[in-house]
Amino acid sequence: MRYIFIVLLLAANVCGQVAANNTVFDSWYSGELFGAKAIAMHNVVRKTTYEGKEAYEVNVYYKMKIARGDDKFEMTTTENTLVYADLTPISTVSKSIEGAQKKIVTTTFSQGEVLRQTQIDDTVHKETLKTDKKIILDEAVYLYSLVKDKDLQKGATYEYFSLNDETIKIETNTLKILGKTAEGNWEVEITSTENSFAYTMFIDSKGEIAAITIPGMNVNAVRTTREQAEIFSEQLILDIMFPCNVILPEEEHVTQTELSINTHKLSLQNSEYQTVSKTEEGIRIVLHEHRPQVEENYTCSPQDSEKFSKYLKAQPLIQSNSPLIVNKATEIVSAKASTYTQVQELQKWVFEKIKKASTSTANASSIATLNAMAGDCTEHANLFCALARSLKIPTRVCGGLVYLDGEFGLHAWNEVYLGKWLVVDCALNRLGSNGKYIFFSYDYEKDDSDLIMNMMGSRPQIEIENVWHGDKKVNMRQFVKDNDKWQVVEDQKYQLRYEVNNLWSKNDYSSDEERIVQYTMNVNSAIIYSFFGCGDNELDILQPLIANHLGKNFSSWKEREVQDHTVGSLAGKLGVYDATLDGKKLTLEIFFAVHNKIMFNIRVIYLTAEKEKYREQLIKSMNSMKLNSDDNKTESPQDK
Repeated sequence: MRYIFIVLLLAANVCGQVAANNTVFDSWYSGELFGAKAIAMHNVVRKTTYEGKEAYEVNVYYKMKIARGDDKFEMTTTENTLVYADLTPISTVSKSIEGAQKKIVTTTFSQGEVLRQTQIDDTVHKETLKTDKKIILDEAVYLYSLVKDKDLQKGATYEYFSLNDETIKIETNTLKILGKTAEGNWEVEITSTENSFAYTMFIDSKGEIAAITIPGMNVNAVRTTREQAEIFSEQLILDIMFPCNVILPEEEHVTQTELSINTHKLSLQNSEYQTVSKTEEGIRIVLHEHRPQVEENYTCSPQDSEKFSKYLKAQPLIQSNSPLIVNKATEIVSAKASTYTQVQELQKWVFEKIKKASTSTANASSIATLNAMAGDCTEHANLFCALARSLKIPTRVCGGLVYLDGEFGLHAWNEVYLGKWLVVDCALNRLGSNGKYIFFSYDYEKDDSDLIMNMMGSRPQIEIENVWHGDKKVNMRQFVKDNDKWQVVEDQKYQLRYEVNNLWSKNDYSSDEERIVQYTMNVNSAIIYSFFGCGDNELDILQPLIANHLGKNFSSWKEREVQDHTVGSLAGKLGVYDATLDGKKLTLEIFFAVHNKIMFNIRVIYLTAEKEKYREQLIKSMNSMKLNSDDNKTESPQDK
């Protein structure tokens, strides 16, 4: 996920003629997201007329400060919407600049039809939706009209239909009156059939919104003055990684991963490389290796194009009909090569030529990526998809999570149809998937924001239970338990890394010179904490805490080297330190990233003491399979 430098220039003109208007309310809001006071909102509703009928003009302004890696951005959005007095929509217009990417979205509504026109990078994409339902645009700022004129009763519910701006689909929403607060505000809860979280509005006696909360996303916005709204305590850091309990072996050794996630808020679907089931604690996922055999001379047929025509069409971010994209694809591939060979050529070109870097755009288009020749996984996926579709190769963008270095991080990749759907990951240089991909949805057909925000808000634990190496299975839960405080994990050369278990709980340390707030995930493999306004003494703090946890003492702590390093999309420094703990020599690897005066540290601590002993234990356990009676079976993923 990446964010965003948007400077929005919004003209006051909308379709039709608007008469002089009267302000219904004009309010500023100060917002927090995941604990960071990083949001300012300004909502204005005016009475007006449109073509002789009473109407409302709604203006929404939204500003957010975001940090990503060493980059800092402002995300600013402004939208102008016109609706009739009964909230039937007329039009909505937004104009934005996201880094180098310009975007204008115009949506108009007529009886039974919605037309949306998106202009990005001088290309225009039109979408039409037919519907017989009365649509109400899903903006909290004017949903107050649904309840302000009614005889409000606790427990009363109202149903309405809204348009999802991301998927251009109709959603069913339920508005429920929960009652009055001590301050005299009506508490109104809104839920959607498409999202797993609800949001709550607090509406005062004038019909104005006093506050908005979205518990599942840790969002809180309270009405205030403009001066207070535009004071930002810090930038929201949005590098989303979800640690798990063990570090998996190198990818070529893993054919299947069985894991559990302790939340019911994720609605995941089965795919060719994952099987999802519900449990009492949450969900269980079996991730399969998927490397289908594809004939090297396979060439897409007209039947393929007809069957998968939806995956050949241009989209706002996938401009496969642009001459720039068409010419570049033709330049990259061999004209007479098979489709399989062309896919390999495109994948190789995108991987080698597009610089791996975060950008100032949330989701850059294929043209913007081609012009910048840089981007992260999303840009790689959008560009590859556009290039492949321009060559009439059915291709789709996949969104989800991928496992890297002890964590699952948000990721985007592609699938191409070559008689079978084949994973193409340009950012990680893969054809076919190992057992480490968690799939969310295809081609932005589903709004994944609720999945992502629920994971960010609840920070669920991902526990890897079993890992298959070919036809052998290792019970990772039992293996970690057997090793007490040490976690033993394997890399390709059987050089082991030992990790401290549950080092800290949540604590606050305060002094006149510094304030440290630390937050530790309740997981085994990674220790995540944040330092605000901290100096250069973090290692002095870390050293006694590790020793205290182990009940031992350090007799030395010496820096060996510090070098640039990245974890997922987070750039920082990796320090290697030699230490002596109760007479035993060990090595610590500490990763940290600094953002201005804010230090956001992901510290994965590896203790490599007694390497040979644990190396032999790991190899013995993997080979003998004598973990418990249930794990003596050597049933292979293929047999299953």
